[in-house]
Amino acid sequence: MAGDPQWVSSVLAVAISAVALIGAYIAWNLWKTNRDLLRERMFDRRFDIFNATQRVIARVETDQGISWHSANELSDIAQQARFMLHDEDARYFDLLRRNALDLAQVTSETDAARLVGYSSQKEERQRLCDWFNEQIEELFARMSKYLLFCN
Repeated sequence: MAGDPQWVSSVLAVAISAVALIGAYIAWNLWKTNRDLLRERMFDRRFDIFNATQRVIARVETDQGISWHSANELSDIAQQARFMLHDEDARYFDLLRRNALDLAQVTSETDAARLVGYSSQKEERQRLCDWFNEQIEELFARMSKYLLFCN
């Protein structure tokens, strides 16, 4: 290259710079696409958590209690939330799980007994059902930050 004219060196430098810029642009687009795919997948998984929780809470309201199956379903949801949400929100789902298990216990006892002496358990059942009814708005408030697509 010692004998090449000056313009060849300049063209070579510009060509190398152009190739580097094109490569950087392609890499940036790939990074952006992968980031958007990750956000979409996270959204889908978090929406599944939201939707499943909403269904369980709606069943509590409809049945005025909860079955062991639904309580276990909420336990599975809480396990998923532990890995998909921030700690504070994961603790909220754990609280939902614990209250669902308590309500399932009271529901099974009051449905099995149907005796007059179980008024305290019936009151506890009603208290837990009311608590779950109040959680619909709380669930929306907690999950909205995960489900909004803001840049």
